[in-house]
Amino acid sequence: MLSCILIFNIAAMTACKEDMPPYENIALALDNYRSEYSKYRNAGDSNMTSYDNESQTRHDGTPCKSYYIKSFDGKYETVTLEYEKDNLMMVDEYFYLTEKAFYVVTSYFDEETMTPYITSYYVWYGDMYEIDEESSSLKEVDDAATAGYYLSFDELVAAYGPVEQQ
Repeated sequence: MLSCILIFNIAAMTACKEDMPPYENIALALDNYRSEYSKYRNAGDSNMTSYDNESQTRHDGTPCKSYYIKSFDGKYETVTLEYEKDNLMMVDEYFYLTEKAFYVVTSYFDEETMTPYITSYYVWYGDMYEIDEESSSLKEVDDAATAGYYLSFDELVAAYGPVEQQ
């Protein structure tokens, strides 16, 4: 009986998962989001929730600094992680879009070549896709490559968001 319930629940969850929008729609939505978020940050929001922590740890055990921001109206919610990897300072920025999707930007600056490197991802229902602007497409990221990232925005907020005062 329990196995029947589990199978039914898995089938129901799969049936409820909407198809991902086409690349063009995602690209337009991300452009609009980046523009509006930039305006929001430049204007300032004295009522936003902001939580910075200098001594956090990523889920892979790497020490990091974390920054959590949520606008007063709840329209914008971000988590930023700064950490060292291969002698480079890495920055992972996670931007909440909807309950189905969020946007991830990973960046670092190579001091030897003076070159910034930026990789963008779109996470849809926990599946990660690299955004390839040159080919106007999304490329699914394999499980090994996603291991360094969070695939649930709720997990991010639980780990790096504001701490409830007891």
